[in-house]
Amino acid sequence: MSEDGAPVLDPLENKMRCGMFSNAKGDVMIVHGEPLESEIQWVEFNKATGALCLVHEDGKTQDLGIQVDERATNNISNGQEVTLVHFADKIISSHQTIVMIIHDD
Repeated sequence: MSEDGAPVLDPLENKMRCGMFSNAKGDVMIVHGEPLESEIQWVEFNKATGALCLVHEDGKTQDLGIQVDERATNNISNGQEVTLVHFADKIISSHQTIVMIIHDD
């Protein structure tokens, strides 16, 4: 549990290989090498901390655990959605596009 009592999962990077790609148009893709624990409802991005966080269907949150630099922060800030891509044996196993919420604080 986090300090405010919300259920928090270990960072995704601690559980599997994952990465994030973005471009200046605001396209954001998160790739991961194992199936996620549950369906993702949305992604939250905190511009102040650079944290990208998955919000699971049961309300649990999961930080990616990836350092987002200034350039990527600017790219992500131009986006409205994220594509999640699961790779298995170097082949796309599944993908989904979900809404991204951006926090300025």
